[in-house]
Amino acid sequence: MIKSDVELIKLIQENKSINEICDILNCNRNKIYKKLLNLKNSGYTINQNYFYNGDIKYKLVKGSNFIDKNTVTIKMENTENKFCAMIISDLHIGSDKQRLDLLYQVYNYCAKNSINIILNTGDIVDGWIGTNKKINKDLEHQLNYLLKKYPFDKNILNFICLGNHDVDSYNKYGINLKVLLENYRHDLVAFGARMGTINIKNDNIILCHQTGSEQINLNNIENSIIFEGHHHKFATSYNHSLNNNLIYVPSLSDIYINKQITTPSALIIEFDLEANVFTHGIISQLISNGNSLIKINEIRLSNLHRKQNKNQSNKPNTKKLTK
Repeated sequence: MIKSDVELIKLIQENKSINEICDILNCNRNKIYKKLLNLKNSGYTINQNYFYNGDIKYKLVKGSNFIDKNTVTIKMENTENKFCAMIISDLHIGSDKQRLDLLYQVYNYCAKNSINIILNTGDIVDGWIGTNKKINKDLEHQLNYLLKKYPFDKNILNFICLGNHDVDSYNKYGINLKVLLENYRHDLVAFGARMGTINIKNDNIILCHQTGSEQINLNNIENSIIFEGHHHKFATSYNHSLNNNLIYVPSLSDIYINKQITTPSALIIEFDLEANVFTHGIISQLISNGNSLIKINEIRLSNLHRKQNKNQSNKPNTKKLTK
């Protein structure tokens, strides 16, 4: 039981993580979120540090210091030289196309395989656009449904680049999904719309999702690993002139592509780090066999983020795959 704001502030100042705070105060995260929201409403700025083991540490700043960034950092230990994460997209929660059963299978897979990071490339909710049948009577109910039904594990963090269905809640109804998650689900980190960057040691991963008529110009980005949602399919390509690896992330819902149902799936990335930058990696595709997820495809990437010498003929070992 949290007796006072002072008690919580003291633990935060002692650099305790959210899991440590819950254990010390013998309370669940929702009570911590409520207390932090009260502090936020009383004039504090609450900054969060995210860790590769799925934990969060807070920093309180008295007064307003709001900066809306489209970049987040996942902190890793110096001794950690591999980055592993699950990647999902286009959940369309709140519609008849949602597959919460598969989302729970993703969580079970992560828990069993010590994966603490899930990257989401957008359309976490269905919003109120498109032709999908809605299972909630209005957008407010749909967002509350998201908060309650989305799985939770104290050791798993989601990093979300908002898509066109997500930002629709703000454009048409003034409901900011990013702020909603900041207040009530700290494990679901929405760090921007259309495009966002995740810093990992001295390297980064870019997540993106088209949100309308203003298209994302990937030709302005060099030397990057880019995961893009919205296309509802799995495909990879390599741009040699830009040294970019572009991966389309498949949908984890029963979304149609050209009126054809595709098999919902997720991706796992396992990237090696040398001198704190990505060098090699494996991307695996997973589908459900009914009760759990199994791997069906594997793509190896080499020389990540390395500019090729003009005299070298070898290109990164990638192959194009279309699902």
